[in-house]
Amino acid sequence: MRRIEIPKDVLERMYVKEFRSAYDIAKEFGIKSNVVYSRLREYDIPIRTYRIDIPRDTLERMYLEERKSAPEIAKELGLNASVVYSRLREYGIPTRTRRIDLPVKVLEQKYVVEKKSAAEISKEMDVTASLVIYNLHRAGIPVRPTNNKPRVIISKEDLVRMYQKEGLTTSEIGRKLGCHPALVWRRLKKYGIPRRNSGTISRTRITKETLRRMYVDDRKSIARIAREMGCSDAAVRNRLEEYGFEIRGRNLGNVITEEDLRRLYVGEGRSMKEIAEMYKCHEGTMHAYRRRFGIPKRRDYSDEHYTRHRKLRQEGENFFAEIVEMLGGRCNICRNEAELRIHHMYYLPDDVIAKNYPSRQYMYHIALYPRVRDNPDQFRLLCEACHSVIGLLYKFPATARVRMLDTARVMVGMRRDNPTKHADLVKV
Repeated sequence: MRRIEIPKDVLERMYVKEFRSAYDIAKEFGIKSNVVYSRLREYDIPIRTYRIDIPRDTLERMYLEERKSAPEIAKELGLNASVVYSRLREYGIPTRTRRIDLPVKVLEQKYVVEKKSAAEISKEMDVTASLVIYNLHRAGIPVRPTNNKPRVIISKEDLVRMYQKEGLTTSEIGRKLGCHPALVWRRLKKYGIPRRNSGTISRTRITKETLRRMYVDDRKSIARIAREMGCSDAAVRNRLEEYGFEIRGRNLGNVITEEDLRRLYVGEGRSMKEIAEMYKCHEGTMHAYRRRFGIPKRRDYSDEHYTRHRKLRQEGENFFAEIVEMLGGRCNICRNEAELRIHHMYYLPDDVIAKNYPSRQYMYHIALYPRVRDNPDQFRLLCEACHSVIGLLYKFPATARVRMLDTARVMVGMRRDNPTKHADLVKV
């Protein structure tokens, strides 16, 4: 497997000094972003977290003392205004109202007499259009609709004919009538017409006779049938299996010979992606040829890259065992000892989250071990079943999640002591 090299000085300049994201760097080099993250970890370059912190004293000085607005602070710090508002709420700093009272007589003159729009008035008065509309409602001035298109009338008879009899989707009905699909959904609810689920349309269109004609007689592929029917490949495949049709394997044809593939892949060391681009086909097609010709997949496990990661994997497993022992060795709720997960009660400002290591859990455990050792109250040990429930509460404050853990523990104990016919609702 050919290793993609990115010089350390180039990566430091682009990621640290120029503050570019890993996705931008990957796009410039024509590689995937996980390769960039791998090089960052290899060169010991700190990876930026998703949380952006603003010091409280800085925010109080700029927002309270200097009276700057949240968008102005965000522009000065190079952030999004929503981040500033999130930190204001987190620090308990009361936000100023953005509502400004505009003169009623001026609004009447411009909006009623001169017939100007809210957007035109907002440009003249250097305010937002939503603020103009707010003041119009506040003054009792009737607001004209911003959309000058005539209102679309959808009768119940037309909707029943197009939606139920013809089997059109709401998007297709919207395009046909020149309206938004949401309006079609509202009329379905108003007229009491039962709505279909997402798979009904494929069932009504993809009949057994249609599939027999297209797939068996015409020998069309699943992807081509899906394109012509306007549905997904999975819908066509599911209908084929449901109707009992034998699904054909991939028809490779004569794209490449065994000699050419061995020469390019084994002899010259080219990747499957490069070979696929040379023959103008998909990378998976080349892998199918490789399997047909019995060519082993190229992986040099004696390489330094694999040796280092084998050591890291063993180190991560050892750290995880120490974390489990440190946190009690059992689920904090149901006392289960199998399929244990590490649950964050709250995240520290410089915390490492699992998103940084999506495919390498051992790297996550290595980075997490010192935090568990220094802040054991931040973490709980949960089994997979309990973690799937408690993990949904990550948006709640830490104190609320502690109460949730206590409540769940009491409920599991009551269920164990007093089993009922619904005992299977709580997996102990």
